[in-house]
Amino acid sequence: MAPRESARRRSLFNVSSFPTIRFPVSGLSADACRLFRGSPRFPLKAVPLMPDTGPEGAGFHWGTMRLIALTVALSLVVGLVAGGSLREFPGVHLRWWGLAIAGVVLQMAFPRGALSIPSLIGSFVALLVFAAVNVRAPGFIAILVGLSLNALVIAVNGGMPVTAHAITASGQSDTLAGLAANGDGQKHFLSNADTRLLPLGDVIAIPQPVAQAVSAGDLCVHVGVGWFMVAGMRKRQRSAPTPTLGTATEA
Repeated sequence: MAPRESARRRSLFNVSSFPTIRFPVSGLSADACRLFRGSPRFPLKAVPLMPDTGPEGAGFHWGTMRLIALTVALSLVVGLVAGGSLREFPGVHLRWWGLAIAGVVLQMAFPRGALSIPSLIGSFVALLVFAAVNVRAPGFIAILVGLSLNALVIAVNGGMPVTAHAITASGQSDTLAGLAANGDGQKHFLSNADTRLLPLGDVIAIPQPVAQAVSAGDLCVHVGVGWFMVAGMRKRQRSAPTPTLGTATEA
């Protein structure tokens, strides 16, 4: 791959033809090595980033679900310890909930293929608008900042860059080969010398049992979600009137 071609490999403005990612592997069979371009180096098994779960090979990364579950569980614990209650949640009102649902569905609907990048762009547009219209709600400033950081790094690279170190440190070494071979058309791709704004990519490793590589934007979003949940659980406490001095009950 020529350096000039590599420099524009993942641009959102040239998504019609993504060149193959160069990533060195070693210890693989001749057939497996055909998945890669470059000299062998890493003795890893060639597997897709996401497990196949359907007839069309659409997968789902369970590490994301574990991280979401951990965020919700910790938020519930903090909210309960702080004296909150789940009974308060029905009173929490957010605007334009449909955008949040649409944004999540779009990210899951097309993990691969020609529609993966357009659906990812549409997902972030929906989520950013949802966060913006609810920015005065507790935690939504952090959510908006996190989504904006993720959208920025994805926009300049045509996908979310992930470092090999973060993948290995988070216990996902068996996904490296598949990520290198099949990065085109997916949300994530293995970072290289041409990656821009890499510190905003998935460079933070969360080990087992979560086993997930996340970005600074992801952490902001999860902090915002936790903040919102704890604040929602304590809503009645905050809104309860404070007794004033000088009031007495007549006998």
